Amino acid sequence: MDWQPIETAPKDGRQIILGCFQNEPGMVNKSIMVGEWADGRFRVNMGLALYEMIFMASMQMPWTHWMPLPPDPVQS
Repeated sequence: MDWQPIETAPKDGRQIILGCFQNEPGMVNKSIMVGEWADGRFRVNMGLALYEMIFMASMQMPWTHWMPLPPDPVQS
């Protein structure tokens, strides 16, 4: 799996890995989270820890890349 430009990300509600990779002063350099397209934007999965949800609610990340989730592990 390779990172793909966010413009090519699916907008059908499936969960994907979202990446924000920036090199601008004062901006987050790297952030990676699981989310999906909803309400006209990419939203982070609500299963995150509370502090992450509060952080994400306070700012909309400028997602730059995405990749599909890997398959679930096989249960033995």
